[in-house]
Amino acid sequence: MNESYLLPVFINALKELQASEDQIENYKAFYMSSKHPEGLPCPVCFVFKNKRSFLIALRRDEKGSPIKCSICQKEFYVLRR
Repeated sequence: MNESYLLPVFINALKELQASEDQIENYKAFYMSSKHPEGLPCPVCFVFKNKRSFLIALRRDEKGSPIKCSICQKEFYVLRR
């Protein structure tokens, strides 16, 4: 699963959490280089906790979809395309 349209959502979240450019680039490289059959990697766990956890899609609403980390519980909201 390589959902590149989601990457900007995760990059913006990392910037809001004051991740360094190096941390963001490392996450971006990991995200883009791998197929993630078990799920999309959580940027917060990857960057700040040095863990690999995965995101779970929650119930979609009329505007988009929330996605939540299975470990740190951080939620990301993805607008419909």
